[in-house]
Amino acid sequence: MSQHTVGADEEATIELTPSIISCYPMSAMAPAESEIECQVLTAMVGQGARIRVTGKINGSRCSTVNGRIYGNLFSAQIAIPEDVEFGDEFTFDVELPGNDCDDESTPIPCTPAVTVSNRRWSQETARRGDLLTLTGDVAGLRTGMDVEIVIYEYDTDELHDELIALPARIDDGSFEVSWEFDYVEETDRIHTEEQLSEAGRNYSPPEFFFAVRVGGVEFGSEQPEPRLEFQDWIELALRDGANLPIPGQAYRITTADGNVIEGELDDQGLAVVEDIPPGPYGVEYPDLIDEVEFDEEPDEESSESSTDEQSNDQSEDEAPPAEEDDLDLDDEDEAEAEDVSDDDEEDEDDDSEFPLDELPLDDLPTGDLPSGSPPQNPLG
Repeated sequence: MSQHTVGADEEATIELTPSIISCYPMSAMAPAESEIECQVLTAMVGQGARIRVTGKINGSRCSTVNGRIYGNLFSAQIAIPEDVEFGDEFTFDVELPGNDCDDESTPIPCTPAVTVSNRRWSQETARRGDLLTLTGDVAGLRTGMDVEIVIYEYDTDELHDELIALPARIDDGSFEVSWEFDYVEETDRIHTEEQLSEAGRNYSPPEFFFAVRVGGVEFGSEQPEPRLEFQDWIELALRDGANLPIPGQAYRITTADGNVIEGELDDQGLAVVEDIPPGPYGVEYPDLIDEVEFDEEPDEESSESSTDEQSNDQSEDEAPPAEEDDLDLDDEDEAEAEDVSDDDEEDEDDDSEFPLDELPLDDLPTGDLPSGSPPQNPLG
C-alpha cells in the first residue's frame, strides 16, 4: 500500500488507484455439473463498481456472471459443464470495466461427474462408544484421491448439523472409514412425544447420515439416506434409607416416545435397560407406591369399622357415672378426708426433696449424740 506525507498547512491531491487484490476459487477441484464459488477482493474501486467474472475450461469460456462490488468483495457461482474430464482445468477471469482493472485466477483440476451410491452404516442403531464402519461407492473419482466423509445430524427442516469430517481415500471406486459414535448433546433437551403432540408432531430419535466432500464440493447431502438411529440406555438402582439395596422390585419406565417398559430389579436392587429411545423418561416402582399409599391413607371402610368397634367396646366396658347423691359426704368425713390428703401430699413432697437412696452417707456426722436428742439432719 502506498504512503503519502503532507504537512499540516499544505494542500495536496492524492490519486487513489483501484486494484484487484486477489481472485480465487473456493474449491480445490471442479467436478462436472457442480457450481464453484469464485471470490474477488478489490481495493479503491468504489461502492457499486461494475464487475464481470468469466469461467473457463482449458481457456474456453463456459459461463459469465455480471454484478457490482460492495465493500470491496464480490462472490459468484460458476457452473461447470457436464462433459469435463480428468486433465481439464478451470479458471476464471475478472474485469472491472469502470476501473480499467482485470486479473485471472489460479487453475484447479476438473473431474467428471461424481456420483455417490451404496452408502452403508455397519449397523442400523448405535449407542455411545459403538465403533461404526461407513462405506460407499463413488463414481468419477480416481483411485488414490483424498476425500472427506462428512457426518450430519439429520433435521426434519433440512437444517442439518455437521458433526465431523473424516478423511478418507478412494480405492477402486469405493471408500471405507471408521467412526466411534458419540452423542455430545444433553438428552434431556430432546422433546418428548407428549411435548411434540401439542404442536401436531411426533417424537423421533436423533438420526445421522453422511455425504462425500471432494475439493470443497459435497455429494450425497441432498439425499440424507440411510440414517443411523441413536439408542440410549439407563441403569436403575433402588436403595432404602439405610443405603441398602431393595431387591426384586417391579419397575415401570415411561420413555420419551410414550411407550412403557416393565421389569424387575435383580437381587442387588439394580437393572440395566438397553436400547431405549433417548430423551427424558420417568421411573415408577408400583409395589412401593401401593405400600406408601396404604400406610398414609388407610381404607375408609376399615377405618370406620375400627372406630365403631372401639366406641362399642367403651360403651360395654366402662361403668356409668355415679349419681350426685351417692357422692355426698357428711362434713366430718369431708374434713378428715382433706386432712389425710394434705398429710399425704406433705409426705410425698418430703420424700421427693430428700430421697433416702441419694443421701451422702460419707458426710454423716459421727460420735455420740445426747440421749433423747433427735437425730440431726446432715443437710441442715
